[in-house]
Amino acid sequence: MNFKTLLLGSAAAFMVIGSGAKAADLTAAEPVDYVKVCDAFGTGYWYIPGTDTCIKLSGFAQFDWNFYDSDFSDILNSGKDGTTNDARTRTELDVTVKSNTDYGTLTGYMAIRANVGFGEKADIAENVVLDTGYLELGPFLAGWVASTYDYGGGWNIDGNDYDADAHENLVRLSWAMNGWSFWLAAEEPYSRWDSNTDGTMPDVVAAIAANAGWADFKLSLGVTDLADGWTDQAGNDQGNGGTAWGVQLATTIKMDWLASGDLLLLKWSHAEDAYAFTTGGSQVGYFTNQGAGTYDSFNVALKHYWTSNLYTAAAFNYLSAPVNDLWEATVNLAWSPAKNFWAIVEYEHFDSGDTAVSAGDPANRGDTDLFKVEFQRLFGG
Repeated sequence: MNFKTLLLGSAAAFMVIGSGAKAADLTAAEPVDYVKVCDAFGTGYWYIPGTDTCIKLSGFAQFDWNFYDSDFSDILNSGKDGTTNDARTRTELDVTVKSNTDYGTLTGYMAIRANVGFGEKADIAENVVLDTGYLELGPFLAGWVASTYDYGGGWNIDGNDYDADAHENLVRLSWAMNGWSFWLAAEEPYSRWDSNTDGTMPDVVAAIAANAGWADFKLSLGVTDLADGWTDQAGNDQGNGGTAWGVQLATTIKMDWLASGDLLLLKWSHAEDAYAFTTGGSQVGYFTNQGAGTYDSFNVALKHYWTSNLYTAAAFNYLSAPVNDLWEATVNLAWSPAKNFWAIVEYEHFDSGDTAVSAGDPANRGDTDLFKVEFQRLFGG
């Protein structure tokens, strides 16, 4: 064996040894869990690594600036006297977690919202709140969500002031079949009624809805137990309390024959003593908690697309209450120069009635006008 043969043999041996070492290293390496798309529950979900649970993240970032006359400061009666504008920055993170079980889909959801602005005069409001949170298994749901009674208030920036729009802690059962949906809920009463409930029973709310393709419909009924001797915002005794109730009928009609995406919303609600079944709560609607009696609200809203990224929404909302009749009208223009980004300008005329209904409230507040600007960036679908 000559030197050349020995050298080549040694090199081959080292190559075999090195290859074996590399192979051993590869077999000993830890497996990598890659994030995988989950298409079982729609778009935007992925599997939490190492589990069969799917998660989705979404939310928005939003900026609002409101301009108004000094009468609006008086109407708010909240330390804003003399102020004629204010701004707010708001962000929200929504987390949805889903998995399949023998009893149906198991869902957990939370929407965490942070706000800076729209505080008292010389005081910037800062807060982080749970906007919505619930758990759901098949037909059963429990958590902090929009009341089963609610329907929605249209497409203006701040929603409809004369609308039963409230979040509640509740437990709910739901059923759906052949385009029909049914709900039955027990709702904790204090969020809606503050101290005007004696707490002897939860609010009982039932609703039925139908989807006909060209329109959807919802009928809601709510019953509550008002406290004995409850008082209105002016401090007036409102009698012996007892059972109060409200009913609401609403529809949204598709108007694609006018333009693709056009919608018309119509809503009527009636309440006996149960003011919050027309105004959402004792402090909602700028002093519309006016005591025992009959409340009726009427809401109409139209959304019209000029192009696929430019629309106008107009709304008229009216409340007939024991002390005052109140109304508001809004119109806006919304433009999306980029996907998931919207810029909105809006004008609102607000009539708060002519009679004082709160201690220290001006007797004749008259009309007021507001101009609003909003920028919003959505993410996650």
